[in-house]
Order: sequence, then structure tokens, then C-alpha cells
Amino acid sequence: MSEKQLKSLVCITVILILSSTLLPISCTPFLSYHSAEKNEEPSYDLSITNEYANMSVSQAKQMIESNFDLVILDVRTWEEYISGHIKNATLIPLDELEGRLGELDSQKPTLVYSRSGGRSITASQILVDHGFIEVYNMLGGITAWINAGYPIVHIEVPKDYATIQAAINAANEGDTIFVYPGIYYENVVVTKAVSLIGENRESTIIDSEYIGTVILVSSANYVMISDFTIRNSGLEYYAGIYLSNANHCNIAHNNILDNLVGILLYSSSSSKIVGNNLKTNSGNGISLASSSNNTIIHNNFINNTNQIYLYQSINTWDNGYPFGGNYWSDYNETDTFSGPYQNVTGSDGIGDTPYIIDENNTDCYPLMSPYPCIHALAVKDVKLGKTVLGQGFTAKIYVDIANLGHFIETFNVTVYANTTMIDKLVNVTMTSGDSATFTFLWNTTGVAYGNYTMKAIADTVPGEIYTLDNTLMDGTVLVTIPGDVNGDYTCDMKDIFQIILHFMCKVGDPCYVPNCDVNGDDIVDMKDIFTAIMHFMESL
Repeated sequence: MSEKQLKSLVCITVILILSSTLLPISCTPFLSYHSAEKNEEPSYDLSITNEYANMSVSQAKQMIESNFDLVILDVRTWEEYISGHIKNATLIPLDELEGRLGELDSQKPTLVYSRSGGRSITASQILVDHGFIEVYNMLGGITAWINAGYPIVHIEVPKDYATIQAAINAANEGDTIFVYPGIYYENVVVTKAVSLIGENRESTIIDSEYIGTVILVSSANYVMISDFTIRNSGLEYYAGIYLSNANHCNIAHNNILDNLVGILLYSSSSSKIVGNNLKTNSGNGISLASSSNNTIIHNNFINNTNQIYLYQSINTWDNGYPFGGNYWSDYNETDTFSGPYQNVTGSDGIGDTPYIIDENNTDCYPLMSPYPCIHALAVKDVKLGKTVLGQGFTAKIYVDIANLGHFIETFNVTVYANTTMIDKLVNVTMTSGDSATFTFLWNTTGVAYGNYTMKAIADTVPGEIYTLDNTLMDGTVLVTIPGDVNGDYTCDMKDIFQIILHFMCKVGDPCYVPNCDVNGDDIVDMKDIFTAIMHFMESL
């Protein structure tokens, strides 16, 4: 049979399949089950089975970040769950799943994972068998997620425990406790090395209602407390945060206000206190007694009755030039000069003279405005419209950029495939606090077959000090034969059937799979099938 005859036969077969009443053509793909051994080495290409979709951890991460309706289902045991899980995951152990399906929404997309991917296959099949419309199995499980460097939490409040203290009591050394927004009226005591992380310091609040210390860290090292509002301690010898015989701790990015003392350290050393707002505390912003070798930088000391109290303590109060020290609301000096010695004409956001605390403690580079008052751009994400792309077609690349600083910035953004520049935007302007997604196009005509990793670079702007996050390498795409939607370097009936399964699905439909939209016109239709037929049985 000639190649022309073969392609004609394939075309006739496709028409017969599409016209058959046995195949439902709708926005819900008709999927097929595909089994895998528990310890099978997973493939990290997105592949649609007859009943659920397999996806890699990187694809799962992108889905979690972009789909707020996604249900994340952990089918391991409770002991495995608290040893580390994906934030906001729902725990239903596999052996309980069929009896607890009513706790899940069958109409919402569901991402399933287990330890290494074995139990999640069984769980995904159970969901599909019970009418769940969109199920994704994460290949490699939480093991692959951790190996990729993606974050986990151990305990979530109030999902796993109603109070922060109950979560701490249940935690093991080294655990991360993630706290969702709300007002938690409690006095928290920490006696083990844990990380307490709030979702947002403006809306995740710990309030002791003017009784005792809000958070006491007692004889525990390597404790982290970040992203909370900590307020309303008792008014006699109490604090928002009190470190007692606690070393190597990290207190970062908190609002600490309306306490007697904002932060109190007693016999505690080698800790970092960074990026906090210490405001309107009725006694001292920070008190340090017999506590030295701590680093206290980039905090805002605003209208505390006394900014600092020191007793037998020598600490570091700035990060050198040009990074600066802290903002002090009672610092009233000028900013006429710049440079390490503040002797070069021109302001730089740092006071011309030091802020002297006592004879052993000086902020040599006090900030003129509350921190952060900086130039700071960041490439937050690089996303691809598809992970498999036919040679000669155009890929869409979405780059998320944020202006984290306090100035209007104008800059260029360049995107690379491996080391080759593929597109550039010039004179992008963003105001302070803005974030935006920019779309870049990559025409793959003449591009060699193979895998390509995308990289986006936002130019460094004048005065920008921290530039590591101006560059982000993320997201891969396979350039292959047009119509090869499963990325095996062959265009065959498997690819054509994949396209048929998603026929007439368009962007926004739950069944839309970008890889099946061969020509990238936002709908899977006859043009995509025809492209696959034209390249039928081509392979590398």
C-alpha cells in the first residue's frame, strides 16, 4: 500500500470514528484506564488514559498554582501525611476512599497523589468509576515532589488542628506548621524546633487578648516565626514574641504591634530578626538582655514608646552598604550623600549619619523610608501553553513578572529556549506593587527536534541590589513531528485517537488539552486531525 493510500485509509477511519454514535463527542473526554506497577519508573510526559490523566510533578505544581478549584487528594495514611504533604491537600487514606467519596466534589478537578505513585493509580480509578469528571494522577507521588525541591508542610491550622498550640503539641522536631488566615486568640508556647508560617501577615493574626506573652519560645533552637500579626500581649513584663534561652531562631516578616514589648530576647543568641514591623508597642520595640550576636536588620521601628532596650548585649544592626539597616521613626537626619562613607553627593535612601543605640550598638546605615523601599523586579513564573509542540508551529510562553519595589520601573524582558533568544519585550513599565503576565511567541520553523527549557530575564534596573530573581528557568517543551501529541517522536494512530478524544474541545473547557490542539488555534478540530494525517507514520 502506498503512503498516499495509507493516509487516505486513515482519513476514512477517522471520519467513521467521528460519525459513530459509540463515541460521545462532548466537552468531557472519553478516557481509558492504564495500569502501572507501584514501583514502575514514571514517565513525565502528560499522557491521557481512558479514565484519568497522568502528569508530572512540575505539571501538577503549575495546575495547583493556576486552578483555584482544584481538589488535592492525599491517599496515604495519617502518619505519612503529617510527615510532609502538599499545602491544602485533603487526606483520605486509600482504604477509606470509597466510603468517604461524599466528602469530595465529583464536578471539580481532582489531583491525586500518594507516596511514590502506586496507591494514587488505584485511587484515581476509583474516582473515575464513581463519576468524577476530571481526575489527575501525579506520577512519582510526594517523593518526586520533594525531590524536585517543591515545598511541603506537615501540619495545617485549622484544617488538621483547631489551634496553633494543638498543632505545636502534635508536631515533631523540624516540622513546618502552616496557618491559614483568621484571628487565633491564644497564648502559644514553643519548646521544640518547628517553623510557624502564616499565609499572610495582614490576615493571619495571633491575639492574646492582653493576657501573657503571645508567643513564648522556651529553650528551643532553630525556631522560625514568619508572616503573622502578633498583638495585644499582657501589660506587665510580657511581649509579642519572647525568646528565652533560644538560639539560631528566625523571626521574619511579621507585624508585631500593641504589645508591652514587641520582641524580647533573654539569654538568646545567633538569631535573625528581619523584615518585621514593630509598631506602637507601649514599652520597647525590642528588648535584649544578655543576648548577643543576633542580626537585626530591615525592620521598621515605628512609634514605640522606646525603640530599643539593651542590657549586656552586642548585636548587628545593619547589613552594610548598600543593603542598609533598619527604619527608625525617630531618626530625623538628612540624606544628602551616598556611598559606604556617605561622602558622595547624591541621596541613596540611607541616612547620612548612623543611628546610635548605645556605645556598642549602632545602625551604621539607617533607612530613610520604611523597609522595603527598594528597586526590585522578579520573574515569578514561566509557563508554557503546551508541553509538546509540532515543528513549524508557534508556542505561547507566559511570563509572570512582579515589581516588588517602591518605584515605577521601565525595563526589557527577554525569553530564551535553552540558550537561544526567541522573543523580547522592550520598555515594559510597571508601577510599584504591580504584577502582570506577558505573552511571548516562539516560532519553531527550522528549530531542531528535542527538549527545550524556557528562561525569562527581566533586565536589572538602576539601584536594584538583589537580582537573582530577575532570571527564572522553568518549563520545558518538546519540539517533535507535527501531530505527535504524546511526544514519542512518532505520529501514529495513538496520536490521532488522542486528538479525537478531545475533538471540539476549546480553551476553557475541562476537556481541552493543549497538546492536542496541534495548530494552537485554541480548539481541537479537524484541522488538527488533518495535520496528524499529513504526517502519519513519520518518525525519528
